[in-house]
Amino acid sequence: MTAFKRRSYDQSMEKPLRTRSVGLVLSSLLSAGLFLASGCSAPQVNTFPSLANQGQLALSTTNPYLGSNLFLSQEMERSTYLYNFMKGRGAPTAMELLEKGDSPSRILLYYPKDKEVYAADLMIVGKDINSRQWVTRGPYQIDRKDFKNLLRMENSMVGEPVFVLRGKEHRFRFQHDEPSDRVIAALPPPIPTPKPAPKPKKKVIYQSNGEGGVSEINPRDFRPLNSDQQAIQMAKGFAERTSNGDVVHTVRSSDETLELISRWYSGGPNNAASLAQANAIPVGTALNPGARITIPLRMIKEFKQMPEGYK
Repeated sequence: MTAFKRRSYDQSMEKPLRTRSVGLVLSSLLSAGLFLASGCSAPQVNTFPSLANQGQLALSTTNPYLGSNLFLSQEMERSTYLYNFMKGRGAPTAMELLEKGDSPSRILLYYPKDKEVYAADLMIVGKDINSRQWVTRGPYQIDRKDFKNLLRMENSMVGEPVFVLRGKEHRFRFQHDEPSDRVIAALPPPIPTPKPAPKPKKKVIYQSNGEGGVSEINPRDFRPLNSDQQAIQMAKGFAERTSNGDVVHTVRSSDETLELISRWYSGGPNNAASLAQANAIPVGTALNPGARITIPLRMIKEFKQMPEGYK
């Protein structure tokens, strides 16, 4: 189970539950479809912050303006799925609002008399924050650590919780159906929020913008530089460039070879033959200090000047 849950569930103590009405359980395919429609951001309630992550909150049978009652009333007015669930299953004894930054908000709806808990995940439909639905799944086994406290809440209640929906009081009563044969075990984790793949980093150089500053450009989108601009770039550690963007390397030591130059600028010594061909010299030619070697733009992976003494 993920950290989104208030506490982990002891699955070794769980007993299978039988669902009482097939119509109460929304399919996981519907959940996935609404989640994709909502985009990649994790939907949050953003109202009633005092209720979030505060544990199990009892519902009132006399005061519809208690925080937990008022919250569910508001969400039922916004979500037809949640309203229809309550209409079919009846109101819970207690609820719990769980929120975590990288996961959608979740409501846990507790029915201790039947030892059941349902999970409702928040889905935003479209771009309007008010166009949202609570997709409810379950029933699942109530954690044995929570059961005593929830049963105490249940025994203190007289009648059904009361809600105010569009100005009128509502109570939802559950009509017990014959149990079906479908068995559900542990409470599932929240639907994960997909994370976008990181964008690849591009190598950049800085080119004068003609106003005393520099602007960032892609080295492969190189534009010809005048002598002053070229000097500025070389002072920043970039190699000399020709008018078509090729790099010109000036040999500074007799120890430098085409293999070394190829490895630095193109990423591997295997391009030494292509480098020799581009400069019209034999592969094994000894390089003298002051010699200028041109590295074609198509081969370049490193645009900084090869450091002196590179091995």
